[in-house]
Amino acid sequence: MNKSMRGILFLAACAALFTGCARSGGDRGSFTENTLYVAKDGTVFWTSTEEYGEGSYKEEELRDFAGAKISQFNQSLGKEAAYENRDGSEALPVALDEVSMKDGRAVLVTEYDSPSRLVEFSGEIGDTSMPFTSIETGTAADLADVKQTAYMDAKGKTADPQALSEGILKESGLAVKVSGQGLISTENRILYVSEGCELMNDKTVKTAAGGVSYIILE
Repeated sequence: MNKSMRGILFLAACAALFTGCARSGGDRGSFTENTLYVAKDGTVFWTSTEEYGEGSYKEEELRDFAGAKISQFNQSLGKEAAYENRDGSEALPVALDEVSMKDGRAVLVTEYDSPSRLVEFSGEIGDTSMPFTSIETGTAADLADVKQTAYMDAKGKTADPQALSEGILKESGLAVKVSGQGLISTENRILYVSEGCELMNDKTVKTAAGGVSYIILE
């Protein structure tokens, strides 16, 4: 298996550079860069994407290899040695959500039973392409630090801390708190981001290069 394919399977030996911009939330399999996807219920997915040489590998081989790595990790936690979630069963710590190989691009989407599990799994397998060292999701009231952190609204204007404290923190839904710089795509529209973040569109943000980034969603 070549260097490119090891990268899509989260092996640390690969150091790949990606081009393009992740598309807005909704279709995780269409992202063109490594992206953290946050669903409206707070569930997180990691999309790993890599260009590959046509004709060298099959989608089934990618699925089988990735599935084996995920199954081993789940078993190490005392869970079933499986890699796909089943309806009516307890969610696996890590599950394979989608695999595709087409138009010269391989995409692997994985789902996690908690945001911190993505960090744990990436550390366990030595995945240096996953840039976040901590990930949390919850209510804006619980996570957003409006007293110590400056926020910008969706138009790039500085948000009024008092308005945030008295209004949006009570009315908004989900919030995301991460350490590390990377792309995050969300199912819900983004209302506010902490200073240093770069909004790509109303559902995609590039987090700050240093420190902690906060994202407040609709």
